[in-house]
Amino acid sequence: MQNKKIVIIDSNLFSRNITQQMIRSLGYTNDIHFEYDGSQAYYSLQHGLDPAIIIANDNVYPMSGFQLLSAIKRDKSFSRIPYMLVLSEIDKVVISQSKNLGINSIILRPFSTDTLSKHLTNIFAGRNFSKND
Repeated sequence: MQNKKIVIIDSNLFSRNITQQMIRSLGYTNDIHFEYDGSQAYYSLQHGLDPAIIIANDNVYPMSGFQLLSAIKRDKSFSRIPYMLVLSEIDKVVISQSKNLGINSIILRPFSTDTLSKHLTNIFAGRNFSKND
C-alpha cells in the first residue's frame, strides 16, 4: 500500500490537532490529510485522494460527516474506504442511518487515545494496512 493517507475532517483546528496527536502517539506514521468539511473531502476524493481511512466529525458544514458518508457509500469508487464518524452527542437517527449505510465505526467525543486505538484496530483488522504505509 503506497503511502495511504489518514483523512481527518473537522472544522475545529484544536480538535484536528488533538486527533492527529493521538494517531501519532499510537505509532501511525502515515501522512495525515486535513479537510474542513465533507464537500472539500469529497472533492479531494474525486481528484485522486486515496485514503486508508476517513475520520469525520459529523458537526461540519456545509456537508456534514454523515452527509459525506452517504455520498461515499453511494459512489462505488469510494464505498470501500473505511469510515469513522465522530459525534459530539448521541444522535440515534444518525447512528441508525450510518449503520444502515455500512459505517465502520462511530465514536463519541470526547474520546481517549485508548478508545481511538480500539476503533482503529477493529477497522484495520483483516485489511492490508500497516501503521507505516
